[in-house]
Amino acid sequence: MMKKDWDIMQVCIVVKDLKKYCRNYWEKMGIGPWTLRHFSNETLRDYKVDGKVVDEEFDFYIGLCQVGRTEIEIIQPIKGPNCYWRFLEEKGEGLHHVKAAIKEDEISDVVAMFESNGEPILQTGWCSGDFHAYPDTQADLGMMFEVGVPGEIDVPYELYPPEAVEK
Repeated sequence: MMKKDWDIMQVCIVVKDLKKYCRNYWEKMGIGPWTLRHFSNETLRDYKVDGKVVDEEFDFYIGLCQVGRTEIEIIQPIKGPNCYWRFLEEKGEGLHHVKAAIKEDEISDVVAMFESNGEPILQTGWCSGDFHAYPDTQADLGMMFEVGVPGEIDVPYELYPPEAVEK
């Protein structure tokens, strides 16, 4: 196992109702505002699930909010193949993953490291300049561990609550 100084940048929960949870975080915890985006065949490229290119329609919604140095992400799957549906079916709503930032030139080595440890990559994809990969670390770590190249995401968004003003 190679030693890696992981830069953990995100914590994510997967839910059935994105706006309900954004509202709860906002009203009960004062965490927000949230940037809400919709992802589909039109916004992701090189999208693979279980190593296979996804040709059928899929979509999911995400909400993002920066809290200190950590980004909180909430994901609601809508349809099509993705690791978020699988999680909801097997575990129900809850903590899905933490995300570590990597550089684009590290993708191959990091993916190979996980695969050599018996942790196949369940899902990958690009959205604008942002890349994600989910090695199957559930059995070893008790949760998923996402590795990703943080980058600009050129997808329209809305703010929650609607009256929020961008910082």
